[in-house]
Amino acid sequence: MAVYQGVLTNSPDYPIRAATRNELPVLAALADRVWRAYYPGIISPGQIEYMLGRGYAIPTLEAELESGVLFPLLFDRQNAVGFGAYGPTGTPLQAKLHKLYLDTDYHGLGLGQRLLDWIESSAHSNRYTRLVLQVNKNNTRAIAAYQRKGYAIEREVVDDIGHGYLMDDYVMEKSIA
Repeated sequence: MAVYQGVLTNSPDYPIRAATRNELPVLAALADRVWRAYYPGIISPGQIEYMLGRGYAIPTLEAELESGVLFPLLFDRQNAVGFGAYGPTGTPLQAKLHKLYLDTDYHGLGLGQRLLDWIESSAHSNRYTRLVLQVNKNNTRAIAAYQRKGYAIEREVVDDIGHGYLMDDYVMEKSIA
């Protein structure tokens, strides 16, 4: 059993399971808290609001669920404190890690890495051999965390997401074969 800063990272006190359709509002509320606490200084307040409205509206999450995206939720004893999302890319054997967020009160406990391990294991069980993700170039903490887990920067992308906002990201990849 691994211990990281006093927290048992594979403890049943922090279970992970796939979210159901009925839990999508819980996921959206958690995204709202995490984004408002974590992203100021990385992207503008206006872009935070735009991306929350665009990416975490219940119909958007339902459409992602219908397209095969899986949303693992990480719980403390009572509440969802983190979540991820991964799903098919259209490229054989490759999945995309769309989301990986942890309530800022739980940063530094090894739980984000535990959630990423769950996603990698689940993706491997679903016969994917590669995971790809995009991460904001200014999100140095996340970039370092992904690199520690074996992800490599493959290229840079700048995507126009509308309303004058850009996503200036690195694309990172990892073999999970």
